[in-house]
Amino acid sequence: MSLLLNSARPLRRLLGLKHHAGIEPHLPEGALAVQCALFDKSPERNWLVAPHQDLSIPVRDRVESPACSGWSVKEGVTFVQPPTAADARGHRQSDDEVTCTLGRGDALLLRPLLLHASSKATSDLPRRILHFLFGRPLLPFGLRWHHAVQQRVGARARPVASLGE
Repeated sequence: MSLLLNSARPLRRLLGLKHHAGIEPHLPEGALAVQCALFDKSPERNWLVAPHQDLSIPVRDRVESPACSGWSVKEGVTFVQPPTAADARGHRQSDDEVTCTLGRGDALLLRPLLLHASSKATSDLPRRILHFLFGRPLLPFGLRWHHAVQQRVGARARPVASLGE
């Protein structure tokens, strides 16, 4: 996995997806792209991702708040589990399992707290996944997104220097 957080360049080309008719209605009003991770599976680099929930979000700085937990640093970026995510740990909504098979260029939208997994690649062809995290512009408890990119239809993507100040 490679975190593509320190530059808006990878996001600029792909943020048009945010305005796709099948995606935009599912995003919060004013949603910002706050994380993009590249997963590049191949026969040489292949792995299984066990069932999990995405509980942590990338933030600019650690804040002193008893409501925030699970602090970590990955590739120089600070992550935290805000209370809405922390309260959902271990909760499953259903025992039903659904397999989603996607074709080239397809998009799968899911809420990060949905229990999800990823199987090993079964083909000799590369399997690349761009995993975007969109979030609301303002975070609680004085938290600020580590990196946020905002785009309006027809406009160039621009990094948001500072939110919530």
